Amino acid sequence: MVIFIGMIISVVYMSAIDYLSEIQGFMYKQWDMDTCTPADYTIQIKISDSQYEYYRSQLDGGGEKRSIDEIITEDLEREVEKLL
Repeated sequence: MVIFIGMIISVVYMSAIDYLSEIQGFMYKQWDMDTCTPADYTIQIKISDSQYEYYRSQLDGGGEKRSIDEIITEDLEREVEKLL
């Protein structure tokens, strides 16, 4: 009889631990989604002084103001097209 009660207690205990483990995994995923920021999907690149001066000349010159990411994207696209 004592063995049977011990087995029931161990099964309940194992079930509770498994349940808590599953819940914890779900709670981690929920926390990860709730704390997602744009910084999770961005990169930092180092630019040289000449690149920055080129950016400033593009910004000051054409009348149309463009952001640095637009200028870098266009330059990268132009370089990739040369390779193809």
